[in-house]
Amino acid sequence: MVFADLPTLVDIVFWIIALFTVCGSVAIISVNNVFKSAVLLALTMVSVAILYFLLSADFIGVIQILVYVGAVSVLIAFAVMLVKDVPRSNSANNLINLSIIPSTIFLVIIAFAIGAENWITKTTINYEEPLNEIVVSNVSWIGELLIREYFISFQIAGLILLAALIGALALLRREG
Repeated sequence: MVFADLPTLVDIVFWIIALFTVCGSVAIISVNNVFKSAVLLALTMVSVAILYFLLSADFIGVIQILVYVGAVSVLIAFAVMLVKDVPRSNSANNLINLSIIPSTIFLVIIAFAIGAENWITKTTINYEEPLNEIVVSNVSWIGELLIREYFISFQIAGLILLAALIGALALLRREG
């Protein structure tokens, strides 16, 4: 038996967190209580942040926790708490059977996209190059991408979060 074939601790933690993320995602849509579903959503978002940390994307992991767990989940929890008749708001609808068709089509498209991708990556490093040209800081690289290539998408995401905040405040004002 070769020791290189054994999984490392990082591999084991990755698979545990990935399993927790998938199970949490399934639990979000299968729980009948909206508030429990919101709490499960926050926990699943934390597990996604842990996956980012395991992938050495520290900045994205912190942003995942700050924005999604800290802001969006709290807004969802406030919206759920503002609903007066929670048991009736959880009643089943007739559209679940209709949603199976686009969901299946979407999964088939994803499967074909994954199958068509060339998953061979560069695994060797040329040690003749300076190390600072190989290793790029996450924060500076992401900041440069946000300003140069994804500026409009970044602004639209900010507007969506602003709209969610204004909607939550409007709900508070109307109820009070």
